[in-house]
Amino acid sequence: MRKSFRIAATAIALFAAGTARVSAQKASEWFLPDISSSTYIIEDYRTDTGKFSTHPLSAITASFGRGTSFEFTASYDIIKSKFMGLEGYLKIHPALNIRAGIQRMPFLHETTYSPRILEAVGFSQGASLLGGYSGDITGINSRSRDCGILLEGVLIYEGERAVLRYWAGVFNGNGYSFSDNNRAKDFQGKILFAPWKSISFTLGVMKAKYSPIGEDGKADGDLLLRRDRITAGIWGDWGRWYLRGENIFGWTGDSRNECAFLMGGYRPTENTAIGARMDYSNADIGSSTPSDIMKPQICFTHFLKGNALSYRLQYGRTIFSDPDKEGYGTVSLCAIFRFGLSLRKDT
Repeated sequence: MRKSFRIAATAIALFAAGTARVSAQKASEWFLPDISSSTYIIEDYRTDTGKFSTHPLSAITASFGRGTSFEFTASYDIIKSKFMGLEGYLKIHPALNIRAGIQRMPFLHETTYSPRILEAVGFSQGASLLGGYSGDITGINSRSRDCGILLEGVLIYEGERAVLRYWAGVFNGNGYSFSDNNRAKDFQGKILFAPWKSISFTLGVMKAKYSPIGEDGKADGDLLLRRDRITAGIWGDWGRWYLRGENIFGWTGDSRNECAFLMGGYRPTENTAIGARMDYSNADIGSSTPSDIMKPQICFTHFLKGNALSYRLQYGRTIFSDPDKEGYGTVSLCAIFRFGLSLRKDT
């Protein structure tokens, strides 16, 4: 039991150390948070069934000590009624900073972005099937969050621009929970190399074990299955034009899995974008039953008042390699609302 709470204890210690570092400023000022809320409403229409489905997401976030040497952030998932983020961030040196608590998993670069700033409806199949966002084949679905201790920093600068960044940490592997459900710990790491201002490359890895969830809703902590991931991505932005792509290869139990997407687009104006995404997944490579799924999509995005309000209209096809499954089209309308408020006197 004591082992299960080591990460939580470290997070508390980090909080204590961080608040000590900012004791020079008024405590009351540090405890005045920046508050933001985000709401996503996605309405899908399937052309084969003629049915609509709604997928709401809503969260509220409070950030304390923004811009100081120690920051603390709490994010609450209103739909699932649980905290999706409780993390402390201690700034020690540009090359070494510590983040502890429930936070975004770093190995998949796509999900380190907020979906509200991406020019597509929803994340890729890789984020869902292999990245723990939703519908993960392990059953661990926590919007790509986990509880752990992460070291991160910038190793190489060109002027003020970060050329080489790294992330490396140890996680419970149990999603939103501070407690672990088995005796294993997960390692995650990523490097980002940006040789030019407009383009960067990422390599990520997760070396992990997981315990499958039984019919009773509990995991057998003595049963450990493989959950390894390797990712590689390219991220380019040239103002009007942009290009994004990431491949994720995984081993889940006895199966091999692969997902990849490539998205490119054009921004006719500062607040509009037209993008096309090819999204591929294979949940079980080498299976006797073909499991490849292709999803070509085209999306129009319109940002109103910066990132505070936006909507997206997308059409996509779902194409199965299994001849017994018929493909279908999906029309998606996504509305995103964001509200921000700072209680600090210096803003």
